This record gives sequence, structure tokens and C-alpha cells, in this order.
Amino acid sequence: ACLSSRLEYAIATPALEMIPILHAVFQSVTAEVQGSPEVVLGTCLVVAWISTLTVGLMMIAAGWLRCSRMLRAVPLVVLKGALFGVALFLMRSSLETAAN
Repeated sequence: ACLSSRLEYAIATPALEMIPILHAVFQSVTAEVQGSPEVVLGTCLVVAWISTLTVGLMMIAAGWLRCSRMLRAVPLVVLKGALFGVALFLMRSSLETAAN
């Protein structure tokens, strides 16, 4: 998406907040997949690749469809509350991940 952005210095990087989510996904993959560590690692990498590709395609489609216009209909207080909820989830997940 950064290649087609109108921003002069657009940068696309993996988000740090995805670590707790990926940790939970990898734990569930590890619990479900039976086999050698190489098989588990390969499955985790494929899951990460497919999920990254899917999210990227969804973001590109949302940009082409100009879905950001819909955010203007949502009050700023609601958006801030949603972001605060995400922050609480990330903090809790990070603490649980660190405790394991």
C-alpha cells in the first residue's frame, strides 16, 4: 500500500501490537499440530503469511473503495473509546504473554 500512497514518505512496517495476537495464534497452532518442530514452525509461518496477505488485501480494497469516508460518520469519542479498548486488550495480552 505504501507504493501507491499519496504520502511523500509512506512507510509500511509490521505493527508491534500484533505480537500478542500472533503469540495466541501460534500457541493454538502448536496445540493443534502434531509433529516435529519443523512442521509446527512451517505451519506457523504459513498461517502468519496468509493472515498478513489477507489483511493487506483487505486494506488495499478498503482504500480503493474509499472506506475512510465512513469513519467521518462515527463520533471521535467513539473512536477514542475503541482505541482505548484495543490498548487495554494489548496491555493485558502482553502481560499474559510475558507471564508465560
